[in-house]
Amino acid sequence: MNPKLPSGTLDRLWSDPNHWRRRAIYICKADPRVIVPKQTKWAGWTLNFAHASAWAALVSSILSIVLPTIYLALAGLIGTWVWYVFLISVVAILCGVSWVMSSAKWYEEAG
Repeated sequence: MNPKLPSGTLDRLWSDPNHWRRRAIYICKADPRVIVPKQTKWAGWTLNFAHASAWAALVSSILSIVLPTIYLALAGLIGTWVWYVFLISVVAILCGVSWVMSSAKWYEEAG
């Protein structure tokens, strides 16, 4: 397991404009997080594309929506309560995982 970073390190890396491309794409090898808050924090999360696992996270996020949607479409369940429960569940799970994985407390010493 990697040693924890000093408190405030991730905020310093995240707020550095040199790590952002067009205010939407975050690239920072020194930041161990794969998922980080967007520059406008209330807007959600984005991936740290300096890590190879960010591409796996992107593909798995897309597939977690596309594959079940195809199945539900073939079963004729689009627009039913099953469809809406599925959508709400996937969004809630992805938001929860993103919130936990982007938290500095997993990577920094308590300040």
